[in-house]
Amino acid sequence: MHFHPPSPPLKKRKLEDHVERFYDPYTLDSPNGDVSMTLHPNETVQLKDKSLLTIHHFEQDVVLNDEDLVIHIFVVGRRYLRFRDRQELGGFLRNDSREVYQVGNGKRTVLGPDRTRYSVHQIHRKVKLIKTNLSHRDFQSPSRDTFVCRYLCDENAIVRLSAKDADEGRTRVDDTRRRNMFVYRRANVPPPEGNKRYTFGDGFCGLGGTSAGARNAGLEVRWAFDGDFDTCGIYAENFHRSNVFAGAVDQFLALTEDSHVDVLHLSPPCQPFSIAHTRPGINDDPNSAALFCVLELLSTVRPTIATIEEVPQFIRSEDHK
Repeated sequence: MHFHPPSPPLKKRKLEDHVERFYDPYTLDSPNGDVSMTLHPNETVQLKDKSLLTIHHFEQDVVLNDEDLVIHIFVVGRRYLRFRDRQELGGFLRNDSREVYQVGNGKRTVLGPDRTRYSVHQIHRKVKLIKTNLSHRDFQSPSRDTFVCRYLCDENAIVRLSAKDADEGRTRVDDTRRRNMFVYRRANVPPPEGNKRYTFGDGFCGLGGTSAGARNAGLEVRWAFDGDFDTCGIYAENFHRSNVFAGAVDQFLALTEDSHVDVLHLSPPCQPFSIAHTRPGINDDPNSAALFCVLELLSTVRPTIATIEEVPQFIRSEDHK
């Protein structure tokens, strides 16, 4: 006698999928139906995961499963993340919960196959978003429901918005004027000189490899400093027209009265952060302490562009966060 196993239950088959895009206002009701929210394209909403979405359009998905017709509504648009929620950015702007940056750029972000879309039920509330090319020092959010975007993240790079990307009004300034506001620390700034070369400062300069690249690029190497006296002697031979300071960073800050440069590069000792650093060294503490000078250097030098040398463990290691 043979027994046949029972047949598995039939699954509901997806018979038809249809996605329709629309730009008309959409009214979202609360679960109990006592509150409604009317949403329009170009409005910005905060989602339940704390991110923001500026609505580009809505999408209606119609799914027919056997005899059941299921309709899902999605909101599609450009997404913004709070700096506070991005630990990998090293704490940049994390103290202001209303500072966000734009994710991606171009039409593909909202119309491509990888577009960002969320169920309308993921919407928490409507908010206001201001896009500006002013610095945080010159403009902050005026209210708890207003978020500020001044950067976009595209292909793993955080880039400041330009004037053409900022909203019209007092939160948009000419890019050259904004740069000079940052450099000279005041709103009424002198006009730029057309024949003036950009200046360069080299912190923890070593023998001057980075300074050599800056000089070859046409920058005026104004000054450099390093804690090793012999190294500074060799640097001085290679850069006769530049001031070189032999001493620690705190001595450099104390002895220089006018240290402003357009471009600042820092190569602080990286041994404690290197993957080759497998056991403690006698200079670990002073080498690590050199990093604490970065904020004061930026505040004193006020460069337009600042770069810092990185080793793999510098921002990736949990031990150094």
